Amino acid sequence: MSRNNRAQVLLLVSFFLLNIFGQARADNKPVFKLPLPAGFAWRVHTMVGGKCGRKCYNRHHSDKKNGYYAIDLNPIVKSGNEITLVADGEEGMVDVLAAADGIIIEAVSAPCHNRGPICKVVIDHGNGYTTTYLHLAENSLAVEVGDKVRQGQVIAEMGNTGPSDGTHLHFQVSYKGGSRSNLSELKSITLEGIRLSDFQTGSFYISTNVSPQPL
Repeated sequence: MSRNNRAQVLLLVSFFLLNIFGQARADNKPVFKLPLPAGFAWRVHTMVGGKCGRKCYNRHHSDKKNGYYAIDLNPIVKSGNEITLVADGEEGMVDVLAAADGIIIEAVSAPCHNRGPICKVVIDHGNGYTTTYLHLAENSLAVEVGDKVRQGQVIAEMGNTGPSDGTHLHFQVSYKGGSRSNLSELKSITLEGIRLSDFQTGSFYISTNVSPQPL
């Protein structure tokens, strides 16, 4: 085999292996669904990067250079042409669901209150990916650290604890502890088949997340 032929073969083998490993990495990313009950379209209040309205940026969703892979979801649903406020300033009226299978690695149920300590859950989905659920209602957690959860399982109730201006859910995706928009591992992350970075403030998105069937 000539030197040129050997080089071509090595190039083809390298390309083939890169494709295999690239697909493996893609397959290792969790397939996320909206962390709210199915059957409704839920309203996004703050999108990835912190935009929460015209000329409004939320510091909990971005820093000076990078947006975070986080969105805020209101307890407002749309069914057909009808828009309904599910929880009129009240906590504990909307279930928060696991966005994908995983293990609970952080769970704060109490004490927490508005403008004070925050109730939250963090789920490890493996391969470096975690999701964080913030502002949960006090004493509403249905899970604890070490629990295995399945996609669609109720983990808590939407609340207004911590630095919050009203009942809502802050949902954030991280890779190896980082959530900034310059992380290549997060750029193709999807929620209900839509890139998380494409979710828009003021728009409604349909949840297909349902409670898992018993094993």
